[in-house]
Amino acid sequence: MITTCVFGDDTYRGEAAGMSVSTLTTQTNGHDTMKLQATLCLSLIAFYCAPAAAVSETDKAVDRLGVQGGTAYFSTKDAFSTTCKFDVVYFSIGDDFGKAAYASLLAAQTSGKKLSRFDYAQSAPGETCTLSLVESRS
Repeated sequence: MITTCVFGDDTYRGEAAGMSVSTLTTQTNGHDTMKLQATLCLSLIAFYCAPAAAVSETDKAVDRLGVQGGTAYFSTKDAFSTTCKFDVVYFSIGDDFGKAAYASLLAAQTSGKKLSRFDYAQSAPGETCTLSLVESRS
């Protein structure tokens, strides 16, 4: 992702790789650049590239569990601590993690036991939540 900030005749161009800024180039058109402008631009680039939330939930019972195409989703009987899009957490079932996560969630749902912990990421408030860890008790 490339973000460009323009201040008068000065142009700051930041290129983000993953979650961090990898380069910042300046075109000054013959004018001195100001450190404040560069700092502001870098801050804006970092803000737009950073994830909004990495959340860990504990002691929740699985309510809904479903699959649509290659994507599974679930909700819990108690509300999540953040607002996830459609009030569900999504994950792919196309890899080993997704298959194991689905099996863990299904076992917890059918036995009525609570998940001891699950983690998910969210790119922005109210957007899709994506599962990254699931743990259940015996």
